[in-house]
This record gives sequence, C-alpha cells and structure tokens, in this order.
Amino acid sequence: MPRAIVQLAPGKPEVLALKFAKGRDYGERVLFSTVDERVLYLDQEEARELEALGIPKEVPFSITRVRTGKGGTRCEFARLNGAAEKAAAPNGSARVPQAHDTPVYPEVPAVSSLGSPDLTGRITPVAAKLLASYMTAVDTLLETQVYAQRKGLVIAITCEDVRCLAATVFISAEGGSR
Repeated sequence: MPRAIVQLAPGKPEVLALKFAKGRDYGERVLFSTVDERVLYLDQEEARELEALGIPKEVPFSITRVRTGKGGTRCEFARLNGAAEKAAAPNGSARVPQAHDTPVYPEVPAVSSLGSPDLTGRITPVAAKLLASYMTAVDTLLETQVYAQRKGLVIAITCEDVRCLAATVFISAEGGSR
C-alpha cells in the first residue's frame, strides 16, 4: 500500500518528525520519510535547508509553505524544542521569528516503553498526529473567532472547544478507527 504524501497548504504549519535525518535523492526532488508513515517531497534547495538545520531523526519540527512575491512558494522550517529558530530564506537572509509564528513548545521528556524518561525529545507517530490535530484545532477555532467578529458575533473559545475539535480532527485523520 503506498504511503500518504504530506500536503503542505500555504500558510498552514505542519508538525513532522523524520524517520531518517537525511532524505533520498530522486533527481529534482528529495524524499523524506516521516515517523507517521507518510512521505514528504522537497526540492533540492529546500532539502538542503532542512538537512542544514541538523534536526535529528524522530525529533519534531514545523514546516510551513509560504508564498513568495513572485507567485511561487518556498518552505520555512522551525525547531519545536524551544529555540524557535527559522531556517534561512532561499536568498540567504534569515527571518526573525514573530509572536504569531509557529508556536514554541517546551521540551518535555517522553517516556519509553520501559517507563524511563527518554531525554532525546523523540515522539511517537501517534503523538505527532495528535500534536498536528491540536494545532489544526487551534488554528481553525481562531479563524472562526475572527470571522464571527467580522460578522458582529462574539465567540469565546474554551479549552474544551480545543480538546473536542482536536479529537474530532484526530479521529477523522485516522479514518474513524482507533
């Protein structure tokens, strides 16, 4: 069965963790395998930027496809270990992270199957999917709140709203199975 391809929507961050630190070269494109059994294709320049960050395998990071001024797109990468550093833009200039950029998560030790802390910051494929579901829920609820305000409505978002929507997104992404 072919693996799903990571689809990057412009302006929407995607949290990924790579199965291997290096991608596999396929001419103009480079294939990266993710811990959640999907594949990510990047052009050569984007792949070099990602590999230059030195993100170890199984460590989550954020990738966002952003529009360029000429109608094209490029990828921006961000670490999720508290550093929030961005990869340099293709033209060599680094962009300073802003408060509204990809959220920064504190480094929380995972627990291995033996119950001991795994201090490398690795996450399981299910945890990566759940994290992505929460990010989608927060983004969706905030956009909904902005839209409602434009229509003259006031919507207060609660933690329960985020939890419920994240669970719905996660279940939907899993095809309704557990």
